[in-house]
Amino acid sequence: MATGGFNFIPALNCYLPKQINELGFINENFVHSNGNPGGILNIPTKLNLITERGATVTVNGATPLPATGPYDMTGTTNWVTYGIPNVTGTITVVSNKAITAGITAGSDAVGYGGFFAGFPTQPVILKSGGDCAPGIVLTVDPIIYDTYQWYRNGILINGATSSSFSPTQSGYYTCSVTMGSCAPLVTEQFKVQSCTKLSTAVYNICTSQTITPAFSNSAQTPVPGTVAITTPPALGTAVINPATGVITYTANTPGTAATDTFTYTFCGNDPDFPDCETVTVTINILALTVTNVTLYACDINGQGTFNLTTANVTNNTPVTITYYPTLADAQAENPAALISTPNTYTAPNGTIIYAVVKTLSAVKILPRLPFHFSTKLLCWIITTEFSVMTIWTEPSLSPYPILPVLFLITLPILPM
Repeated sequence: MATGGFNFIPALNCYLPKQINELGFINENFVHSNGNPGGILNIPTKLNLITERGATVTVNGATPLPATGPYDMTGTTNWVTYGIPNVTGTITVVSNKAITAGITAGSDAVGYGGFFAGFPTQPVILKSGGDCAPGIVLTVDPIIYDTYQWYRNGILINGATSSSFSPTQSGYYTCSVTMGSCAPLVTEQFKVQSCTKLSTAVYNICTSQTITPAFSNSAQTPVPGTVAITTPPALGTAVINPATGVITYTANTPGTAATDTFTYTFCGNDPDFPDCETVTVTINILALTVTNVTLYACDINGQGTFNLTTANVTNNTPVTITYYPTLADAQAENPAALISTPNTYTAPNGTIIYAVVKTLSAVKILPRLPFHFSTKLLCWIITTEFSVMTIWTEPSLSPYPILPVLFLITLPILPM
C-alpha cells in the first residue's frame, strides 16, 4: 500500500542564497520494495529548481537543457521553475539570483522527496582596517546583493554605492541593499567614532606657561574633566586646574636654557561622538642674561645727555627694555616714573638708572646703570676714545624669584 507525503517549502524570497552547494549522492537511498525485495540503492531522481525570472542557472557547471526549463509559475511572474530528470551523484546549483532546489524520487511503492534552500540573508556591517575614522572600513556581509547605498545619521551619502565604505567622520552608518525584485533591506546602524587627532605646540618661556586646551580642527568645546597629562615633563611640572582644564607648566630651573616636552589629551562635549585630541608640547626654556653697562657723555654745565638705548645690556632677542630712575620704581614698573625719552636723557655725573628687561614671560632688572661724563667739549667727535663701556654685576640687587634685571649707567668725568 502506497503512503502519501508532504514537502514543506519555505516562502520564496529574493534574499535566499544564490547557490546550493552541495547535494551529495543525490540519487542514492537504499530502500526495499515489492519490486526489489533485496533492496535498491540508486533511485530515479528528479531535480526541481525555483529561481527568479531572468536568472542564469548552472547545474554542476552546465546550463540546463531547454526542455527542462525555465517554465512559468502559477500565481507569480517573478519566479520560474526547472525540472531536470535522472540526476545522479553530487549536485551543485549556482544562480546569479535567489534559488531553491528540491528532489522527487521513487521506486515501485517507495517514494521520497527533499527541499534544499538556505535561510534568507540579513545584511550586517563588519569593520576592518581600524577602529575609528579615518582609517576604518565598513563592509556589508554577505557580499551577495545587487545594489548598495550607504547612509550617515539617516542621510544618504552621495556616491557610496559599493559593498564597502570608508568613513571620514564620526556618525551612525547604515547600508540599504536590494536583491532582485524584493524590497530593500537595511542593516543595523554601526557607530563610528573619530580618531584622536594628534597635534603639536611649541612655547618659548623663561619660567612658566599657561596652556588652555583648544581643538585645532573641531567646533566642539573641550571638557575640563577630560584633560589629562599622558606623558609628564622631565624638566618642570605640568599641573591641571580641574575646574577649567587649564594647564600650568613651570620650569624647575628657570634661567637655564633647555628643551622639555610633555603630552596631554582632552575631549569635546558631544555626548555621542566626542572629538579628542592629543597634543605634544615642546617647551623651550630660555636663559635671559644681562650685563651692567657704563655710558659716557660730555659735561655741559654739570649735566650729560645720554642715549640709554645704546647700552647693550642683553644679547637676548626679542626683548623690551624700559628705564626707571629708582630701584623701587623699576620693581613696581611705576608708569609715572617711566623714562619716556631714553634716547635723550639728561642727568648729572654718577646717576643710577635701572632698566627692566623683558622677554616673553621673563623679567630681569639690571642691578644698576651708572653715568659718567667728560669735561671735554670735543668728546662727541672723539667717538673712539669715549665709546668704552665698563661692565660689572651686583647680584645682591636682584631680589626677585623671576630674576628682574637692572642695569646701571655710570657717567665718568674725564680730565681735560
